[in-house]
Amino acid sequence: AAAHHGNTLRAQAAYEEAIALKPDHPPLRVLYAGFLLRYLDDGATAERHLLRAKEIDPSEISITTELARAIMYQARYDDAI
Repeated sequence: AAAHHGNTLRAQAAYEEAIALKPDHPPLRVLYAGFLLRYLDDGATAERHLLRAKEIDPSEISITTELARAIMYQARYDDAI
């Protein structure tokens, strides 16, 4: 909710705190990656979190989809394919 009200620093801190508490929870990392892409334009950090999520749950297709999106945000189109 903080990000929707323009408080991206508070939202980022909340995500980072949540990940510190549950580092092996893939859905949390996927949500944080989406936040990083949409609000902070940080594809590299989003990619790092998505790669970790994929390590934890390699069969989840939504992680692969988000990973391709993060790579495309970085204009690495061949890698995204």
